[in-house]
Amino acid sequence: HGNGAPLARAGGRCAGEEADLGDPRLGSLTPRAAMRLLWFSDPVQAASGFGTQSREALRGLRARGWDAVNLAAALDAAAVAPVFEGIAVEAVGPDRHADAAALLAAVARRRPDAVVALADLWMVPQMTALRDVPWALWAPVDGEIATDAWDPLIRGATELVAMSEFGRSVLEPRRGRAVPVIPHAVDAAVFAPPEPALRDRI
Repeated sequence: HGNGAPLARAGGRCAGEEADLGDPRLGSLTPRAAMRLLWFSDPVQAASGFGTQSREALRGLRARGWDAVNLAAALDAAAVAPVFEGIAVEAVGPDRHADAAALLAAVARRRPDAVVALADLWMVPQMTALRDVPWALWAPVDGEIATDAWDPLIRGATELVAMSEFGRSVLEPRRGRAVPVIPHAVDAAVFAPPEPALRDRI
């Protein structure tokens, strides 16, 4: 699939498989060549789950020639360095929610081929303001969704990706169509199934 970039660091794999942004499970966002991508999530330098996943994803994308920019939701946007390990970072805030105006301004300025949001649903209601650029939401789901308030976001994403089979079971009925699953990425050089003897002992 061209220069699709794995969501794990080069040489790493997701739990059970390598997840690739060129994976056919991503449907209409399956790229055929390097793209200009705006990646909305925590800052890549943040010591958070979203920050770590974003950092590894953008490292892989950049290594494959993609122009990938981290649109970073930050409590203190002024404290976020504009470049981290060669990754361009554009911080928005001051709240964790980036409002629709800030998102649309970044899209107009950067002119990406697509926008990807790695975030909880509550972080990204502003994504529904996107009209002229495809966007994907890669979201964890930790429990049942008790309100219809998130349905415009769930149904409006060009592509919606769950992180678990449970997440898929919650999102698909609201989405009204199939939702692919791509687990959190891990570095297989660090995280790997234990040897059988160790596994049995544990």
